[in-house]
Amino acid sequence: MSFEKKFSSKPTEILFSAMSFLHKWKVLLKENQRLKVEASQRLMDWISNFAPNAILVSDVVEI
Repeated sequence: MSFEKKFSSKPTEILFSAMSFLHKWKVLLKENQRLKVEASQRLMDWISNFAPNAILVSDVVEI
């Protein structure tokens, strides 16, 4: 997926671009739709604070 003919190297950039478009339209939405956009904003806040784990975690073990 790309915006403005530019491919993203990070998948989170696509989410942030989509959310910025939603926030521009937020004032035109009905109340129940606004609540959904605000809930998605909380999800985006969580994603922006996400830090990948540097330690490789696997459920495969040797016996």
